[in-house]
Amino acid sequence: MSKIYLLLTFIFLICRNAEGQDIKASFQKEYHNFNIDTSIRLAVPLGDKFYCLKSNGSIFVITKVTNSIDSSYKDNSRQLNLLNLYVRGDSLIGLSKNKNYLLNSQNNWIPLNKPFSVPPLFEDDKFLVASTCSGEWGGSVYFKDKRTKKVYTAQAACVVNVKKVNDKYNITATLAHLSGFGNVFDVKDPLLLAPYNPNLLKGKKIIYVGDNESKSTKGTTQLVDSVGIESVSSFVYKKQMFYLVSNNNKTFITTIQNNKFVNIDQLSEFSIWSYYPINRTYGDQTIYSFGNYQTSGFITIENNKLDFYSFNWKHN
Repeated sequence: MSKIYLLLTFIFLICRNAEGQDIKASFQKEYHNFNIDTSIRLAVPLGDKFYCLKSNGSIFVITKVTNSIDSSYKDNSRQLNLLNLYVRGDSLIGLSKNKNYLLNSQNNWIPLNKPFSVPPLFEDDKFLVASTCSGEWGGSVYFKDKRTKKVYTAQAACVVNVKKVNDKYNITATLAHLSGFGNVFDVKDPLLLAPYNPNLLKGKKIIYVGDNESKSTKGTTQLVDSVGIESVSSFVYKKQMFYLVSNNNKTFITTIQNNKFVNIDQLSEFSIWSYYPINRTYGDQTIYSFGNYQTSGFITIENNKLDFYSFNWKHN
């Protein structure tokens, strides 16, 4: 009888571990608050600095070693009304509405005299991944086969991050509409998604917002679909997916168990949702940039280390 009991207990523990019920992970968290009245669109790393693009199109710089703002940094970004920043090798590219610029060694933005393509949301040796978003009217994720050039798509409103772990593409989506929405799903084989039809709206006389977005879930495995919680970022640690999620009041590091977000650790006492959340990957590091009517900042994530940079935005 005791042998049967021990066997059943052993099987029970294996099942619990397989379902992820006993996930244990510890995270190192550091907080850096700056007493400046500003809201940023995004932050990007280059060398020993973070370049922070403000909502008014100007740039300020944070030195990584001291985690302090470099008051000596000056450039001409304000006059250009930059809308986005990208790191290309050891260069910083700035995009305005109609022109692209390069930051030179004298910290002057000069016209970029060669073509620049915005990098994909995610890329591996087989696929290029992109997304579109029509807000509450829908969104899509697209996988382009590098070999055949064919494109496959699924609905996703709206994609904020893509990670590949355990031979699956993990898609994190969120929408800052009403009470907020969070959605996470896996794609095992992008070739099993619905083929993209570029002529979907051809001949249609009346086109509504979102009509061009995918309505298909073919080839996807739903992991969680939540209301009142926004899944703003994701990262991989020890081959396990983790997510940053916010409700109206707080932000947590979570995992997913039984189709629900499960809190592993608290990250902040306030929400870090964003109307335009931006996640960028630089090697093993993910940077999530955010801004809302309460706060603004960015979070760097590498393995189990999270650095939280926030700014005091004294808006009306």
